[in-house]
Amino acid sequence: MNTQTLAQCLQGACFAKPSSGNQRTYADLLEEQACILAQSQYPDLYKPARSVRSPEDFWIANNLIDVKTRQLGTDFNMPNLISVDRLDKILGHPEQELYYWLIDYRVNLDGSCAVEHSEIRTVWSMPWAALAIQNLGKGQLQICKWAELAVHATDKAAWHAQLKTQRQQFYCKQMAKLQRILDSIK
Repeated sequence: MNTQTLAQCLQGACFAKPSSGNQRTYADLLEEQACILAQSQYPDLYKPARSVRSPEDFWIANNLIDVKTRQLGTDFNMPNLISVDRLDKILGHPEQELYYWLIDYRVNLDGSCAVEHSEIRTVWSMPWAALAIQNLGKGQLQICKWAELAVHATDKAAWHAQLKTQRQQFYCKQMAKLQRILDSIK
């Protein structure tokens, strides 16, 4: 799978205003376009997501690919990527790889949207300086500093080991926080 070629298919693309002008509608439109492109580029290897709760939007061979969009010019962009528990299981599966298709777009005055950046990369290539584990379930990996994504990590095993360390630190902070809450209601 050539992720660079696939990502470039969306670079610079423009799409008409969707029926609703909310951010989720644009994200759904771009996700749908990404799936259509992937299926056309890899018709024999493409598989749709297993369910609405699965971590991928589609598969190409054994590669899980999840589309994440970011509307440029907005203040809040900290998407949840995946449960850290689920991510640990995926990273421990040597035949699978988890990719994120990161699509930055801008909404034009007429309501159309233009893709300004399109990139597909492995989860473990995202530097820890760009990520955080946030409190949802057993912890959600989240992009918190988009500017830091320009750096690409290159060692999957080291990244996976750091995930374990980050999870331990997160759980220790959560335990202390919950203890303070518990103490406050006595």
